[in-house]
Amino acid sequence: MKKLLILLFLLMTTLTLSKEKSISDIKTLEFLTKEEIILNRENRKTEYNIKFQIPDKIKKEIIAPELNKGEVYIYNQNEKIVYLPLFEQVTHEKVNTDENRIIKVINYIFEQEKENEDFRKKYYASKIGELILEDGVKIKFEKFSKIDGYLLPVSFKIYDKDIKIGDIKIENYRINPNFSKEEFILEEWNYLIVEEL
Repeated sequence: MKKLLILLFLLMTTLTLSKEKSISDIKTLEFLTKEEIILNRENRKTEYNIKFQIPDKIKKEIIAPELNKGEVYIYNQNEKIVYLPLFEQVTHEKVNTDENRIIKVINYIFEQEKENEDFRKKYYASKIGELILEDGVKIKFEKFSKIDGYLLPVSFKIYDKDIKIGDIKIENYRINPNFSKEEFILEEWNYLIVEEL
C-alpha cells in the first residue's frame, strides 16, 4: 500500500510539474537569435541579442558579423531608432513591414494562445507545424523547447510563398527579466542624429 501511495504521489507530482505555464504570463523576454537569411542567392548570417517588452518594445543588439557588431536597433511600436557605431550615428525611422519577423511570430503566438482554444491545444501539444503571417510569409516550426515551464519556439524556417528565405535559431531564453526604462533609450546627445527624409 505504501509503495502504491508513493507511486501515486510521484505520478501526480510529475504530471503537475510537467504542465506548461501559459505563455500569456510572459511580460518580458531576452534571447539570442542566430539568423541565416538568403538574400540575392547568398546566405547572410547574423547573430543578435533581443530584449523584448511585450508587445512592442524591442532592443536588438548585433553580435555578428563583425562589420555590424555593436549596432543597436530600438523599436517602439512603429518607430525605430538605429545606432551605427561605425559612423557614431543615430537615425530615427519608420519600421519596415519586413523587419522583425521573429517578433511578429512571437506576438502572433501570444495572441493566438490567449484567444484561440484550438490553437492553444495544438500549441501545447507541439503540433503547430506552420503559421502564415499577414504579409503571406510562412513560418515552419522545427522545434519547441520547454524553458522554465514555458513552451517556446527554438527553431523555424521562413518561406516567402514556397521559396525558403531563412533559418532562425533562438537560444538562451530568459523569461520575465527586469528591464530598466533606459534599456529602450539611446543617449542621443553623444552621436550625430539623422532624421529620416
